[in-house]
Amino acid sequence: MPISGAPLAVAVGFAILGYEIEAGNGGFTGVDRGPAEVVKAHLRSIGVKSTVAVRFLSSIAVLLTAGMIRFKLPFSGYILASDDQFFLCSCSVRAYYALDFCMYTFGARRILIYNTANMYAHSLKLQSIVCAGNMEISITNVREFEELARQALPKMFYDYFRGGAEDEFTLRENVEAFQRIRLNPRVLLDVSSINMSTSLLGFKLSSPILVAPTGGHKLAHPQGEVATARAAAACNTIMVLSFSSNCTIEEVASSCNAIRFFQLYVYKRRDVSAKLVQRAESCGFKAIVVTVDTPRIGRREADIKNKMVAPKISNLEGLLSVDANADGGSNLEAFAYETLDPSLSWKDIGWVKSITKLPILIKGILTAEDARKAVEVGVSGIVVSNHGGRQLDYVPASISVLEEVVQAVSGAVPVLVDGGVRRGTDIFKAIALGARAVMVGRPIIYGLAAKGELGVRNVIGILKNELEHTMALAGCPSVEDITRSHVQTPADRLRSLI
Repeated sequence: MPISGAPLAVAVGFAILGYEIEAGNGGFTGVDRGPAEVVKAHLRSIGVKSTVAVRFLSSIAVLLTAGMIRFKLPFSGYILASDDQFFLCSCSVRAYYALDFCMYTFGARRILIYNTANMYAHSLKLQSIVCAGNMEISITNVREFEELARQALPKMFYDYFRGGAEDEFTLRENVEAFQRIRLNPRVLLDVSSINMSTSLLGFKLSSPILVAPTGGHKLAHPQGEVATARAAAACNTIMVLSFSSNCTIEEVASSCNAIRFFQLYVYKRRDVSAKLVQRAESCGFKAIVVTVDTPRIGRREADIKNKMVAPKISNLEGLLSVDANADGGSNLEAFAYETLDPSLSWKDIGWVKSITKLPILIKGILTAEDARKAVEVGVSGIVVSNHGGRQLDYVPASISVLEEVVQAVSGAVPVLVDGGVRRGTDIFKAIALGARAVMVGRPIIYGLAAKGELGVRNVIGILKNELEHTMALAGCPSVEDITRSHVQTPADRLRSLI
């Protein structure tokens, strides 16, 4: 196998840093010793004394004679070498520095990493390397991103993103309720071509997956919401930008061309809310998503214990100012108390409609009664949501009340759902129960924390791939073919017993 740039880079870099690539004995050269040992013995016999040269040439011997064979390294790791990529398993932190040195200095193209625990144990030193996107971490499902995020983030920030209200019953229930829904696949249907595309408010989407509004993205990655927006655009989906973003409306709008919605809280100071809507509209945002389940902030005990300080909200600079507590304690509740309006009512939805030409969606509906009321006041869409289990605990999982809401509106407006989506099968179940699309929140943040923009793209890509796979196995060549008959809820099973 010819020595291409990447293997050469690793061989040279490892030699300089005091490592050499070694192979197990036998099999590679037809002798009892591996190629590295053979080369080292020959170099000694001809008087070569340079340790760097010995390491380099013995490493090259291994790469030449084995190609894709797995090699044991002296730092208790393994490497698979090919022309342009390296597969690293269970390696020490120093090894990651060596590989990063190779890539930056000699131009190796990429590294695929397995078992990243050792790397993330030293996340403060290595996070910039991961975020730079020069290493491609192999992930099989979106749940794995949560562990990467946990190891990459300071505990306070991880708890802020992960946590729910009080006992976190609803937080857990959001995920577990999906798992209680069974699938009813159909067979002998032509699924040679799968079409996941759908539309929302007249906008064409490549799949029924949206990026939910979540704040504080710069706590996860230096590029913040700009990285998330670019990833959503690359995946041809809609990002709903949170009012509490660290990047401004204008920064996100100028970062890429895409369809975006803006999430709004109606503040005590209506002029602030109006200004945000005007800025979003002037920047080309296509809809306003009004969150209505937060008359006050939920009691997130992890944030209270950690003395979490509200992340900087760039969109409110010059409009609102709520300083952190002088003693450095948590100021999230103080911020919410000073800004959020507990008197918000249905008539205020009419006020929001009066200040913009954009369609209005309401996020935070959990009952049929509220869904019908939302249609009455003229909203353009509903998001079934319990705020990711972060507001009132012990409310139902969003997926558990989705069908009730869908039936209540009788097709008058599209219904979306968020909370607990972790698999393509979850998306399939939501569509079968009547959702036009799903919103994904925490997994997006976890992907961002692990790998920046690439991580967000990976999360969306994995969910899309899983949905496509599910549709094929369930006998649904298009999203329109997914029907109520494809799922079996706990209520369905109970009725079958009566």
